Amino acid sequence: MILEQQQYDPVEQAGLAEEYRANLNTDQQAAFERITSAIADRTEETFFLHGPGGTGKTYLYNMLCYQLHSEQKIVLCIAPSGIAALLLKGGCTAHSCFKIPIPCYESSICSIIKNSEQADLICITDLVIWDKAPMRHRHVIETVDRTFRDLCNSPNAPFDGITFVFGRDFKQILPVIISGSRAQIVGACLQRSVLWRSITVLHLNQNMCLNTAIEAEKDFAKWQLDVGKRMHTDNDSNVLLPPSFHCRENTVASLIETIYPGVTRPNLSAVYFAEWTILCYLNEDVDKMNHKVLQEFPGQSQVLYSADSIPTSELSGEDDSNEINCSRMPLAKLEIKIGDPIMVLKNLDAAHRLCNRSRGILTRCRNRVLEVELITGSHAGQKCRTHCVCARVAVFAHMCLCLFCFLYSTLLITV
Repeated sequence: MILEQQQYDPVEQAGLAEEYRANLNTDQQAAFERITSAIADRTEETFFLHGPGGTGKTYLYNMLCYQLHSEQKIVLCIAPSGIAALLLKGGCTAHSCFKIPIPCYESSICSIIKNSEQADLICITDLVIWDKAPMRHRHVIETVDRTFRDLCNSPNAPFDGITFVFGRDFKQILPVIISGSRAQIVGACLQRSVLWRSITVLHLNQNMCLNTAIEAEKDFAKWQLDVGKRMHTDNDSNVLLPPSFHCRENTVASLIETIYPGVTRPNLSAVYFAEWTILCYLNEDVDKMNHKVLQEFPGQSQVLYSADSIPTSELSGEDDSNEINCSRMPLAKLEIKIGDPIMVLKNLDAAHRLCNRSRGILTRCRNRVLEVELITGSHAGQKCRTHCVCARVAVFAHMCLCLFCFLYSTLLITV
């Protein structure tokens, strides 16, 4: 595991670091120097990089990675979800990296054995970057702190003195407490942790999206910042959308035409699907939207089925699971066409960015194998082939609240 983290070419990483450094703004430069100084001087500091969306937090994370990799130092980049980890250099989920228990309580500890490869890696790590940390319950972060102190025999320094950089904007999503009150949600936040007293907050205030020459993107970025300041809302806290956000008509057909103009054209580019998304709140709405747009999409459709029987079941002679579509379960019948976008619902190969919510375009389809070209992340353009297994238990995912384009795949399983 240590060799895997040291496989980077120092010369190449130094060149990338210099390229990124030239584009840092004043806030980013100050934060970069403060963090790298803490690592070099071993001051055992913990930082929180605070900034709204668009202020360049991810850019700074990757800049830190390039700089430290050029010095042959070890950086671990983690995030709460697979899709967020795709944006980080060598990123993975926090639960995968640190073996955080589920559920996690106030006295929990990670499932990492002393004298293991994972423990050896942690003890020589120079920097840990934890993006979107406020989304996690404070017990999760405290569990990691407790584990680091135990593994490296340093009970006094937070995280064994390893430099940690947390990041996020507290105006965004906080920890989710099922049926929790406002007080319970606030009490679960990182700011209510005993660790917060030792965390130094670094602020990023310059929104880089406002520097774009495209007026539409600049207006949207400014509108987002204003909403975070409680502007553009009515007395009932409903967000008021500007006229430029409205579709020509208040219909599903108008929405599809606005987001995906000319979707019936053949051989659409990867950019066409990578930069636009339709979001639906309910799975039922997702299914209807998928079906409607797929009918207009060119090409011959093919239907993939989930398992329609349970061989070990002795309770009934036959099972009609192909007719069941319930909440929190993928579709029993998935209709696809060559050239349409899909989403992976399982972590298959994190090293090559084939993770949960990775997006791609279906290029070939056979009875047992699907070929997909990734269209997002550092591996965009890479083609991968995966075995097609029609077993719903292997691809369990909660798709409510999220729809990528108009098709999501439930059948990408590792070979």
